Amino acid sequence: MHTRTFLLLAGSLLLIVGMLSANAVNQPSITVLQPQAIVANTRQVGDRLIRNYTFVLTVQNHGSAPTEDITFFVADPDGGPGNITLGNCSIKAGESKQVTKTDFPVAHQGAFYFNVTWAPTSEKSPHIADNSGSASFIIGGTTNKKSTPGFEGAAVILSLCIAALLYRKRFRGSRSS
Repeated sequence: MHTRTFLLLAGSLLLIVGMLSANAVNQPSITVLQPQAIVANTRQVGDRLIRNYTFVLTVQNHGSAPTEDITFFVADPDGGPGNITLGNCSIKAGESKQVTKTDFPVAHQGAFYFNVTWAPTSEKSPHIADNSGSASFIIGGTTNKKSTPGFEGAAVILSLCIAALLYRKRFRGSRSS
């Protein structure tokens, strides 16, 4: 019985690994790195201070296939409707490029989230996880977002301990009856 279970698990693992490696062939893999944010100028409009930024976004293709005409968007940090186009480019496999947006006005004071999304420009191109996605960055310092580092890992370990105790209790209980 244990041999059959082992063979079933090993076969399933090999099947999953084979499927993952087959899907990884000839796929792009787009990554966006922390953007550089340079304050180009500052102006006062009424009681609001508006900073014009120049954003330099470094984009990498870690995959084994090129991407054709990917467009990069950013959500308005001031909460305005819609997305603003940062630019577009085609990226060869293993290549890095920079997308630059100049005179990007931000009226938000202090730190703000810079949410970048990307997808193929042509609607005919398939939007898959390898050529489209999103990333969030903090520009201008830190935000007040509270975080609990390590909570997820502690929750998994606690769950495994509880499952082991319940299994052990059930196993001992069935042997004594």
